[in-house]
Order: sequence, then C-alpha cells, then structure tokens
Amino acid sequence: MKFVLLGPPGCGKGTQAELIQKDFDVEYIYPGAILREEIKKDTQIGRAVKEAVESGELVPTNFVTELVKLAVGDHEKYLIDGFPRNMGEVEHMGDLQIDFVVYINIPKEEVVTRLLKRGRKDDTKETIAERYQVYQEETEPVLAHYREKGILKEVDGIGSIKEVYERVKLLLS
Repeated sequence: MKFVLLGPPGCGKGTQAELIQKDFDVEYIYPGAILREEIKKDTQIGRAVKEAVESGELVPTNFVTELVKLAVGDHEKYLIDGFPRNMGEVEHMGDLQIDFVVYINIPKEEVVTRLLKRGRKDDTKETIAERYQVYQEETEPVLAHYREKGILKEVDGIGSIKEVYERVKLLLS
C-alpha cells in the first residue's frame, strides 16, 4: 500500500495520517515536518522554505520532491501526507509509485475556522486566504489528474476526527 493523503489546509490530513499509520502499519512521510526540520537546522533549503512559508507560497518543487524521495527510500508501504501539491511535483515524482490518493474534502469556510483555531503564528486570516488560493490554483489540478487516472478516493472531511477516520478506514479496507 503506497498512497497519498491530500486535502486543503486544515482538513485534518496529519491527524488522519497518524491514525492510519497506527492501524495500517505504513511508513508516515510528512513533508511539512521534514521542511520544518530543515528550517530548524537553518540549512540553505530551510531558509528558502521559511521565506516561502512566511509569504504563504508553496515551497519550491525540487526541494520537496527530493526530500520526499529520500524519506520514502525503500519502504514497501507508505503514506505521504500532503504531497504532491502541484503538477510540477507530480512530474518530478518520477519513479516514486503510488497506488491511490485519498482526498479529504472540506469547504473553504471550514478551512478558515479550523486554521484560526489551531493558533499557529503563520495562521492569520491573510495568510490562510493566500494559502487557500494557492491550494486552489496548484493542488486542484493534481486532484483532477488523479481523478482522471481513476486512483482518487474522496472522503467527506466534515465531522469529528473519529467520524472522518471511519470514512477513511472504509476507503482503505
């Protein structure tokens, strides 16, 4: 089982991914954590990532793609949280195989509500609006691409963590 978990910011990908990891014994690859570690280390990639995050932009494709490929390594079963986010990343994935994509769908209003509640310093109304616009422009074509390939599995992301996870488990079973 090699798959991707996608959805708009604040849809609960990380929470669902942690539950999936425990129940399905898959390697959990979270590019966001990998990128934050690069920021923390103050590497050249980390500085570029920090600048992109603070301005609400997506991190450059080649940075994320190479870091994800390194994390996947030779794992037989993995879940990639929130990647690929744009068609450039889809193209740069090369031989990185995925069996299907789980898409957690929530409306924009729910995105704003959830992100403001989590209280991270980069979650301002302006940054959230920018991130959502970037998501629409960049990630929705990825969803369309995987839908056309017949490997996109959509789940309603509204409800409690448990309710959403029950829907996700049904898709994975």
